[in-house]
Amino acid sequence: MAAILFLLLAWLSGTLLLQRTIGPFEFLNGPEKTLRLAGLWAAGLWAGLLPVTVMTYFLAALSARFFQQTYPLLLANVITLAELVLLLAFTSWPRWRSARRGWRKTIPLRQILSVQNWPAGTALTLGLAAASLALGSFLMWDSFVIEEGQLAAGYSIFGDFAPHTALVRSFAVGWNWPTGYPHFAGDGIHYHFLFYFLCGNLHYLGLPIDWAINLPSILSVMSVVILLALLARAITHQILAAILAPVLFFFRSSLALPLEIARQWQIDSEAVADVSVLARLGRVTQTLWELDHFIGTTPHDDWGLWTLNVYINQRHFLSGLAVLILLVLLLLPDLAKPASRWRTPVLDFMRTPSLWFSETKAELKSMCARQLVASLLFVCLPFWHGSVLVASLLILLTWWLFLSRRLVWTLAGLLALVSAVIQIRVFAGPGSEHSAVSIQWFWGFIAQDKSWAGIMLYLFLVTGLALPVGWVTALDLGRRARLLMAASTSLILFLFAISLTVDVTANHKFLMIALLLVSVPLAGALARLFKRRSVSALLLALVLTVVLTGTGLYETRLIHTINRNRLALSLESPVVHWILEQTPPRSIFLTAPYHYHAFFYSGRQAYYGHAYYAWSAGHDTAFRDALVKTLLASTEEDWPEVIELLEKQKIDYLLVDDELRNHPDFRVNESFFTAHFERAAEFPEQENTVIYDLRKRRDLS
Repeated sequence: MAAILFLLLAWLSGTLLLQRTIGPFEFLNGPEKTLRLAGLWAAGLWAGLLPVTVMTYFLAALSARFFQQTYPLLLANVITLAELVLLLAFTSWPRWRSARRGWRKTIPLRQILSVQNWPAGTALTLGLAAASLALGSFLMWDSFVIEEGQLAAGYSIFGDFAPHTALVRSFAVGWNWPTGYPHFAGDGIHYHFLFYFLCGNLHYLGLPIDWAINLPSILSVMSVVILLALLARAITHQILAAILAPVLFFFRSSLALPLEIARQWQIDSEAVADVSVLARLGRVTQTLWELDHFIGTTPHDDWGLWTLNVYINQRHFLSGLAVLILLVLLLLPDLAKPASRWRTPVLDFMRTPSLWFSETKAELKSMCARQLVASLLFVCLPFWHGSVLVASLLILLTWWLFLSRRLVWTLAGLLALVSAVIQIRVFAGPGSEHSAVSIQWFWGFIAQDKSWAGIMLYLFLVTGLALPVGWVTALDLGRRARLLMAASTSLILFLFAISLTVDVTANHKFLMIALLLVSVPLAGALARLFKRRSVSALLLALVLTVVLTGTGLYETRLIHTINRNRLALSLESPVVHWILEQTPPRSIFLTAPYHYHAFFYSGRQAYYGHAYYAWSAGHDTAFRDALVKTLLASTEEDWPEVIELLEKQKIDYLLVDDELRNHPDFRVNESFFTAHFERAAEFPEQENTVIYDLRKRRDLS
């Protein structure tokens, strides 16, 4: 299948790029060879998919501009696949030919499968890969799947999946070049969409939409697990830490579960007085097991704001995290030690300007290789995941004084900023920098008490013991662990002080990235405790593990329970079939303010869909809301203004159904549109849907 071929070729090209530039992470000097090789392939997946996806997108954009009779993705994929095949053949043929000479000596299958002959770390690596694929498959398929001819999204994700699935279909069967937001057509796009372009391309190349979104998401989980294990092994030098770090990251620490247990206990005590402790414990456990909503006492906990659900409904986030971990790994060799015990990096920087440059030719070569890979990733990140780019730059800034090659990393950071500004102007439109990225001082995030004490309490409620235990353990784990905690602290300070969008809630990703970094020293500390032979140390390690992961493990059950209820869209909708067959792919429809709706399966864009998605991305929804209300309520006297507005806004069709007729915020003068525009189609059994062709007008005057 073409989609699988695209994935494999991009994956191979990324792995080959890393192999030829940085090698299998040999500069880490710690992890086993097998784990380093697995890290090479995990990183190679996104080192290949990011640039290949960006290249495919711009080839499609050029095709849409100059070859308008050919579907853009057709020409783009032909060129991309041909380039990848030629590149891999040219670079791999010499090695393949030399390797073939050694194939004459065969190795018995029994010897290959014998565990005793496996290299060190093989069992660990295979276990991590298998566990991550199992976790990813459970999370992704449990929440989004095609079943019985319907596209079903779980209750915990369908809100965010409204714009995501619309983007995927707009690329696969629509004509979304220049790219716009399907829920807010004609105003560019402020949202990081390239992951969903990848999914749309895989869908176009033959994968069903659930596979096109779930497969890259599952591979993202695997990449994060293996790369985080590699980072933990490199920093803590503990094999067990490589297992614990992904567990601590995915299953978060929080006071949400203890507080919910206390609340349910109190409710049960008030309801039934004379019950034994064991009986009450059983009743509370049963209640918790059947709970079908998110828990917590802080604002928006009912959204699942800090849970695993974030990675399920924002599928592009995990792939961005894999890239961030790769960037951290590339930075590690350049974290210079102070010249002496009593000197600081600040003094070293002031007294030794040569630290801006490499000391030896070998170091210069190594630096250029890692610099090349980091620069390539920085260039591709702005519209893959903007928050990950900002977090990466904050980590770079935090570590800047500790880097031995500051000049080149400064250039890499500047390249990232220039790339981001250029891409904002290209995708969001000239002059849209302030609406796409709205940098402002916003102290306190969404904490109700914005004093320092209130913020500390908020962090304690959300993260439990993770941050204090992380800092205490990092002090004993070495310099790199302390630098990881310093970077996480910078991210948390940024979270509580700066807002980059009109919706400050989007900052929550910075705390989740900070907790990813914190999981490494936490894992190192727990691994040390488990290695001690004393009963007290083992008991403490077990208690800490339960405390640090209990809420996250319980929330996994919650997500499964919540997603038993699903919102399903029919893939056999007569309205969608008519739109696909009878309207041009680039058509813009005026509809009710749809969110997760079958209309978007047509790949067409809505002029004014559900306003929250566009508003939170920085679009001017207030102006368009007023404009749509005026247009729908038009009368005969408004005919000249209606024509001018339709031509200026490039609206092609009006879709009127019972949802729009009965909407409390809009009044539709349907008789006006019936008199002046052609009825292109009617579907009485589909909520009395009528589609008007606004390009075919009748001027009754």
